[in-house]
Amino acid sequence: MNEEIENLRAFTFGMQAALVASIGALIRTHPDPEALSKMLDLYRQREQAYLENKPLPEKVLDSFQQMWKRIDIEIQHTLQERQQLVKST
Repeated sequence: MNEEIENLRAFTFGMQAALVASIGALIRTHPDPEALSKMLDLYRQREQAYLENKPLPEKVLDSFQQMWKRIDIEIQHTLQERQQLVKST
């Protein structure tokens, strides 16, 4: 049983890393990352409300919020890079 749980954790961590990498690439190549940021926030709020209205363990919301923190970091890095690019031209 413990091995099954460890395998599930490893699988979930790998999926999360792949998802963050994919979303990071999409954010960095999006022509308007600020508009994308606003749209992602809208969808985050909608999905969070959906999850909060379900009988789920608290860890689901914790995981959801941790994932969005990682996505927010990608957005902030991209916005900062774009601002620096504009300043240097």
